[in-house]
Amino acid sequence: MPVTLTYNPQKKILYLTVVGPLSLEEYVATIQRITHSPEYPPNVSALWDLRKADLQSADRTFFKKILERREQHREREHVKVALIASSDLEYGMSRMFEALSENETISQKLMVFRDYEKGERWLLALDSKGE
Repeated sequence: MPVTLTYNPQKKILYLTVVGPLSLEEYVATIQRITHSPEYPPNVSALWDLRKADLQSADRTFFKKILERREQHREREHVKVALIASSDLEYGMSRMFEALSENETISQKLMVFRDYEKGERWLLALDSKGE
């Protein structure tokens, strides 16, 4: 399975590590696991580690389909999501996803980072509303 999940209840962060290609089916199955698991709240912040992912086959259509699926999970509407991508390709594709997601009706705070620790720190930081 290319996506592994690890929950840290002290930090209230769900760590998702993607190894190899990420298909739409795998993404949907992962979101189902998040929203239907008693292990962690469905509105938990998420850190997607894409440093070992293969996004070569991902394109605008792939990301649009992910955004369509995201619309079906309103329980994750106000979460923070950090994408960690070290290679130029994965970083560029993640930035494209970030830009596309800004135009969607579901409100998630999404940021792309090259540095794992910076992404984690951003998830841990409280905004002015205490969220």
